[in-house]
Amino acid sequence: MTLAQLAEESKKPNFVEKYLGKRITLTQLKPTGTGEILEEGSQTGICGNFYKPNDTDYFGLTVWFNTEPKNTILPQDDTFFAPSDSIAAAGILTLPFDVCTPQVVYVCGYPNDPRYEVYKCPFDFKKLSISGLVAGIYPGTKIFEVHLVPTGLSD
Repeated sequence: MTLAQLAEESKKPNFVEKYLGKRITLTQLKPTGTGEILEEGSQTGICGNFYKPNDTDYFGLTVWFNTEPKNTILPQDDTFFAPSDSIAAAGILTLPFDVCTPQVVYVCGYPNDPRYEVYKCPFDFKKLSISGLVAGIYPGTKIFEVHLVPTGLSD
């Protein structure tokens, strides 16, 4: 399904029950910013890249590479999380490149920004398809976010 279709689905009252902990495949991801680069101890390489279906939509998708979304800045009381064992069983995708360096996150988040033209985004957003497990849902009133742990990727 496209990210825009998932955004439309999120307006239905049973969205959390229907999608939390389920595997989905998404296309037509539009980068809309850097997302989050997290550090756990001295390790980097954990990030949540942020996508939206369009520039005005209240809906957003955070794709968590190399981790599950336990470190989000979202209010823990207001976010629904899939059980950790289901996330672990899904198998977190290991990519053959570092998608979480600040340079890659910035150039992928802002592909048309001339400040980052020296870097290359490893994703072709026109063809990118990401499969994964819906690990968290934040049904906020100003922004509705789905958090995805990728289990497959193609472009």
